[in-house]
Amino acid sequence: MADDKPKLRIMAESENFDPNDSRWIQQVNALVADLQASVGKTRKEVIPVKGYKGGIETIILALGSAGAITAAVEIFKAWLGRDRTRSLTLSTIKEGKEQTVVVTGLGMSEETIKELMHYELQEGG
Repeated sequence: MADDKPKLRIMAESENFDPNDSRWIQQVNALVADLQASVGKTRKEVIPVKGYKGGIETIILALGSAGAITAAVEIFKAWLGRDRTRSLTLSTIKEGKEQTVVVTGLGMSEETIKELMHYELQEGG
């Protein structure tokens, strides 16, 4: 069964760690675990890239509600805030066009995600 929820592709990066460093892999796995626990449907994919052993891992996150977006933003903020050398490249495809934004702990907001996802949400409780 196909999942029609908007999907966010996330690539975690660090100025301090090589993508294949086991310490970095543990940090990314912690991000994935937090997203799975709080947001829901999350999986990892490996994109083959020349020069990278095994490719670069990306995280695929299905966002289907205002609550999921809010939870994802809070997790992103906390994860980025633990190490200022971290960044997240967030991308989505809409109508065949990929849209991408790179965020750090200082540049993360719920509005950024909403704009990227072209996701209209009702305000209020």
